[in-house]
Amino acid sequence: MSWNYSGDPAASNKDAVRFEIGDTTYEDQLLTDEEILFALSVEGSIIAAAARCCETLARKYAREADYTLGPQSVKASQRGKAFLEMSTALRKKASILSQGNGLYVGGVDPLEYQKDVDLVQPAFKRGFMDNE
Repeated sequence: MSWNYSGDPAASNKDAVRFEIGDTTYEDQLLTDEEILFALSVEGSIIAAAARCCETLARKYAREADYTLGPQSVKASQRGKAFLEMSTALRKKASILSQGNGLYVGGVDPLEYQKDVDLVQPAFKRGFMDNE
């Protein structure tokens, strides 16, 4: 089991996943290199792999109990909730990016929109206020 982060997310997909999920501190290692490489092989993209890693971390922290020891308290459940929220946001981002250029117009493919003459065309267009 190894853990390595170069500090340059552009250097490798593994480092990019670590950067996305915030697993960049040697003193607070969250996932091993092997676990991240597995997520990359299953998911196929950096953002989707980061989402899977966050889901894994959410399950890990959901199993841990909150406790208080003197004036100090540890709330693992809050950490689990944070990773779950992060995974949801990353899944949405991965979904948008997997659609190609990331453009979303409410369920209508922009290329189909231009070809379909039955669709109501927009009243405004670039240059409509130009004085000719």
